[in-house]
Formats: sequence, C-alpha cells, structure tokens
Amino acid sequence: MNDKDVIFSLIMATYNRKDDVDKFILSLLDQDFDLNKVELIIIDQNGENFLAEIIRKYNKLVTIKHIRSNVLGSSINRNIGIEQAKGLIIAFPDDDCTFYHDTLSEVYKIFSERNNIATVLGQIYDKASGKKIIRNWPDSIKKITKKNFFHLYSCITVFTKTKDVFFDPELGPSTMFGAYEDADYILSLVKKNKDSFYYFPMVKVNHPQLNMSKMNLKKISNYGLGFGAFCRKNISLNVFILYIGVIVYHLALFLVSMLKLDFVKVNKRYISITSRLVGFFRFGNL
Repeated sequence: MNDKDVIFSLIMATYNRKDDVDKFILSLLDQDFDLNKVELIIIDQNGENFLAEIIRKYNKLVTIKHIRSNVLGSSINRNIGIEQAKGLIIAFPDDDCTFYHDTLSEVYKIFSERNNIATVLGQIYDKASGKKIIRNWPDSIKKITKKNFFHLYSCITVFTKTKDVFFDPELGPSTMFGAYEDADYILSLVKKNKDSFYYFPMVKVNHPQLNMSKMNLKKISNYGLGFGAFCRKNISLNVFILYIGVIVYHLALFLVSMLKLDFVKVNKRYISITSRLVGFFRFGNL
C-alpha cells in the first residue's frame, strides 16, 4: 500500500488484552469502507509473543503495523503511533472498543463533504440496546469549544487531520496522574483547530459501559489525580469553574454518605476529593 493511499491510521495502544483486540479487528474487517486505505497501528506493551497469533491471523486482511514498546502508558505509546501514522486522518480506538460497519465511512463522508473540518468527534453508543454510553450524547451536530468540550469528549470517537498535537506523557495510565490524558488531548485539539472541530452524532463507536460505582480505590485515586493535574495544567476561568464544581459535587455526595452512615462510600468520596486536590497542587511541582 502506497503511503499516499492511506486515509485512516487507527492507533491502538494495548496492554494485557487479547480477545478484545481480536474483536476490534473483526469489527474493522466488517467496515463498508475500503480497507486498502486503512492501517491499524498496534502499540504492543505486552510480552514478546502475546499478540503474535492475532497479528498472523489478520495481517493479510488489513494492514497492521505492529510496534513493540517496553514502556507502559497510553499517552507515550499513542504518541509513538502518531509519529508512525501515514494516514490523512488519525484515530485512537481503545483495545476494548469496536467499530460499527459504517463508522469509517461516516467519518470519511463528513471530511469529504465539509472542507472546513479538521477534527470530528462521535458518540459511544450501543446499537443493540439503543443506549448511549458514558454520557447523554446530543442528537444534533455541535461545534466543540473550550466551554463545552468536557461534556462531549471521548478519545475513542475522535478522528482528526491534526498530526502535530500529542498526548502529555505526564498524564494517563502508568503515570502519577493516572487519567484525563484524553481530556487534555481533546482540549489541545480545540485550541489548535478552533473553528474546525465538530461533534457529529451519526459517528458511532461501541464500548462496554463503565460502572463507576465498582471502581476500586486505586482507580478512584488515579482519576482524581489526573483530573486535578489536567485542571492545573489547563487553568483558565472555564476550567477553574469546572474544577470547583466537581469538588463541590463530590463534597455533597460525601456529606450524603455520612448522613446515611455508608462508610464505604464515605471513603470513596474522601479519596475522590483529596486526590483532586493533590493532583491540582502537585502537578508541575514534582
């Protein structure tokens, strides 16, 4: 495949998932878009032969760039993928998500018909149940701005022509500030693209529903540290209002849990609050 023919570079940083990677590739093979114009870049953080069977099974059906990485972390490994990408449009599917048969064709149609668009954002949606996943995604097209991005963002549904914006390696899994690298990346795209970043509800990706109530304490802490660090790094009036609002929200739930004598939730809310404070005040000061 000639580099000039590549339309989509799909960058997947993966660790400790095999069956899910297989399912994603199967969903890719089901696309109604020409796979000769697609490359899947797998940044493999596993042991040497962990994904070998999957790569052998599919590498004649779709172009797969298999890159081994000895460093853990989604941010640094997605950046490796960005540097290797040959496609006009890059995207970041999770290793446990799947595309619908028309995901890529819908994205390509938008870019083809709207020359002013630099970045497209879609929704996470379960067609089988008819349910929106993670958030109540709008049913109409929205311009993404600094004011609304936080309520509309998802890295697994972003498709962008912008290849000079990277993830912050200080944020995300396997770092002290273990989350919100995706929010930081999306905000960077908003700043770069300005009037050319839009949400389109017809672009859909599937992902398992997240059960926030079943998060362990370590994950709760990672999310809090990441959120605090994200807010500190990108501090502005809008971000500061967001930060205070989230702290007040968790404080209110902390007090409700206290009144109910639900000490398991009291502990979780306490960690949610303190980790956001620690992330905010420690980011940039290590």
